[in-house]
Amino acid sequence: MARIGISTLIGDIDAVAINLKGRLGEEPLQILAVFQTELEAWLTEARELERQQELATGRSRQTTEQRRFIHRRGVELRTRAAGHLRGVFGPKAKDLHDFGLRPRRDPRPAKPESPSPEETPQPTSTQPVEA
Repeated sequence: MARIGISTLIGDIDAVAINLKGRLGEEPLQILAVFQTELEAWLTEARELERQQELATGRSRQTTEQRRFIHRRGVELRTRAAGHLRGVFGPKAKDLHDFGLRPRRDPRPAKPESPSPEETPQPTSTQPVEA
């Protein structure tokens, strides 16, 4: 059997309950009065749970948006504080470690230039040359 979503199931059971309630006066359906009451109770509970789910989803989305906003604000504040601290102590000061910041390093010394291929001596052959 295919899976039925809760919204579809609520709609299906609601249709059964409404139609059954309207026809309970008919002779063969009178025995289903207890069953109809059970359907009504189930519908009430299912609709309440659906409502709670919608509220929880809304709260979750709102909380997520608030977390994103507070994250952006925190990044902005940290960047501003780091800029001010580097301005006060200097960008290379070791005191920046106390604030969780890494000081800038001195630039690496340039690598010595390797000789160009023209200046590189060619290896000589160790085999005698035959004429």
